[in-house]
Amino acid sequence: MENTAAAAPTTPEENPYGLYALWHNGGPIAQATLIILLIMSAVSWYIIFSKLWDQRRLRKGAKVVEKQFWSSGSLKEAVDRLPKDSDFRAVAEDGLRASAHHEGRLTDRIDLHEWVTMSLQRSVDAVNSKLSNGLAFLATVGSTAPFVGLFGTVVGILKRS
Repeated sequence: MENTAAAAPTTPEENPYGLYALWHNGGPIAQATLIILLIMSAVSWYIIFSKLWDQRRLRKGAKVVEKQFWSSGSLKEAVDRLPKDSDFRAVAEDGLRASAHHEGRLTDRIDLHEWVTMSLQRSVDAVNSKLSNGLAFLATVGSTAPFVGLFGTVVGILKRS
């Protein structure tokens, strides 16, 4: 028996749910939303990778501190042995400056130990602030993403109606 249904050449169907269809059939609202989402995604990935890079650099700096700082003979020598662009060096230099500038007068009510501790805490807070740059943007993108999805669903339903 011969198969009567001849295999007709099939042409691939166009996906009505892909990015191509979204861009060409979506209209200006869908295109603007897609552009905004692409920008938010690009900035988010940039922040993510820059934070990974910062964390990696900080971990490497911590290893250098373990090897070089604590094995030094004096505090000044220990600070000089740290790399110039190290956050750890900036904290240590702030501690040295605070120790050297505790002369009395306005600081009579604060003893040396507390003065240096406050200076070190301010320096560590500055490093933490630098490390947390961009996290507010990621939180904003993460919290608005469900609403962007809902917006796209509503626009799609209205367009099909």
